Amino acid sequence: MTRRLEQQLQRSLVAHLHWCAKADTWFAHLANGGARTAIEGAIFKGLGVRPGAPDLLIVSAGRPLFLELKAPGHRLSPAQVECHDALRRAGATVETVDDIDAALAFLTCEGVMR
Repeated sequence: MTRRLEQQLQRSLVAHLHWCAKADTWFAHLANGGARTAIEGAIFKGLGVRPGAPDLLIVSAGRPLFLELKAPGHRLSPAQVECHDALRRAGATVETVDDIDAALAFLTCEGVMR
């Protein structure tokens, strides 16, 4: 159920981005989640998959923004905390949200939305 709530939030947000993001915005889902066999996990790790990566990468006006989407009341995993801290040290902006209003407010404040 939690996963579905996060997927619903992400689908809604992606729809808003398609309709309302400024022309200088690019975004993609970082497909790190899901169950994998040990072999698939090793292949993905070799290809650069990093544990804890946020759900969405958004580049707007040359700035990297990352969004982690959570079901209401759910917290970041230790791998997510570590990854988000590393992204911030590298100069990226990272935000965790648990509803569409918070996501849209963040993106509006960052100048992503028209």
